[in-house]
Amino acid sequence: MTLSLWTVVLIVLALVFPLATLWYAVKKAREQAPFLFGDELMYRLTLDDRGLRLLGPGDETQELAWSDVSAVQIRTTDSGPFAEDVFWEFAFGNGSELLSVPNSATEVHDFLDILAARFPGFDHEAVIGAMGSTDDAVFHAWPPAEEE
Repeated sequence: MTLSLWTVVLIVLALVFPLATLWYAVKKAREQAPFLFGDELMYRLTLDDRGLRLLGPGDETQELAWSDVSAVQIRTTDSGPFAEDVFWEFAFGNGSELLSVPNSATEVHDFLDILAARFPGFDHEAVIGAMGSTDDAVFHAWPPAEEE
């Protein structure tokens, strides 16, 4: 039994097209969400008694003293799961400036206890609401609503 040239071409395309599509999808996902693949994290967060320090791409560093924080909020987007969709935002100055920390940054999952200790009345329910959100929203975690 011999196969015609068109049959061979169709078989090759049937194998190559899905593999090429999968390769492209994985490549794009790795670019947009390296944290899903265990790739090098783009943001590194360090915390100490003085405040927080965020090291970003290109060694860009942002620092914020705990005493300068005027509010803590969590911003969510509808871009997940293949793009960052949760950001911890720390307001400072007159409240108009924000230090935004992506939820994929190292050490983020270790700092809930620190935030609760540093900011009396920290709203853990706001965190729970934010982590369940799939919409564009802002969840105010501190100061408590009655103190704003």
